[in-house]
Amino acid sequence: MSHASISRLATSIVLVLMAVFLVPAGAQAATTRTLVEVWDASEGAEPIGGWEGYAAARVTGDPRTSPWPAWNTTPLSGVTRTTKMDALTANAMNVARTICVVRGYCGRKGGFGGRPYVAWDVLGNDPDADAPGGDSRADRFYQYVTIRDEDIFRGSGNPNLPYNDVIAHEFGHIMDAEYAGDRASSQNLAGDAVEEALADMFAYDYDRENATIGEDRPNGASRNWANPNAIMRDGQPYPDHMSDYDPTPPDGAPHFNSTILSHAYYRFVQSVGHTKAGRVLHNVPQRLSPHPTFNELRLAFSQSAHVIYGGTVSNKAVAAFTAVGLAPPQHEEPDCGPQAC
Repeated sequence: MSHASISRLATSIVLVLMAVFLVPAGAQAATTRTLVEVWDASEGAEPIGGWEGYAAARVTGDPRTSPWPAWNTTPLSGVTRTTKMDALTANAMNVARTICVVRGYCGRKGGFGGRPYVAWDVLGNDPDADAPGGDSRADRFYQYVTIRDEDIFRGSGNPNLPYNDVIAHEFGHIMDAEYAGDRASSQNLAGDAVEEALADMFAYDYDRENATIGEDRPNGASRNWANPNAIMRDGQPYPDHMSDYDPTPPDGAPHFNSTILSHAYYRFVQSVGHTKAGRVLHNVPQRLSPHPTFNELRLAFSQSAHVIYGGTVSNKAVAAFTAVGLAPPQHEEPDCGPQAC
């Protein structure tokens, strides 16, 4: 073989190798992501590895840009399908997709900062949740949510029409823990109320048409953020101001005093709109201490609002919390530049 032929052959090999290893990112095979995993806990085994998988919602490509039909639900093999579990799958898929795409907070279980998306784990048929006194709940350690039977509804399937804010509330607990990163596993009464308020705020950011939670249940809404006093718990109206804070709430329920904070968020939404309020909300948990207080939450809202939108929106956050009895002490609010916040 001549030197010219050898040279041409070597050049061809180099070009082939460049074509193999330097393929543009957009030309590579799209990644398939699992966004929601639904589990059947009828046997009562924990944690997730002991439950029976029911269905998985997956999307090929970037979940933030994929159209709704691309988010396909796949029943797992060997599973006996039921209307209830199909409805739970549809509801959970709707909530995850709405948080991710419609609201724009797609990432590690709702997180942000370039982290990979990790699927929401949603549990149905849990004997403890469905027993008298049981409830839907979030497990922050194992990162899953349990939804009791009466909180499962058949939605329209349209992700632009949010459905089932109870699931959004439980997802909110996981997002709160993810964003915070250092939240303590056990809280006092105030810390529990802060966590429940944040979960309610995430639910309101999901279902922006209704300032209530659980309104689709047979017994109606369990909390009303626009008018907390409109709903009673054991004969006592939920509070909307710190003057009505109860250090011994009915049943010791952390949800009771939380409505003071969720009402402040409602006022903030009315003042600046859902889009701005929601963006501020998603930046609040990481500003809180492992044992958050009501005043820390107030300060975190005003600081986050200032960093993102400036003084006008920050002042409206201050006004919303002042209206519920959480006025800032004089000179407490920092300038909130990069060094201060």
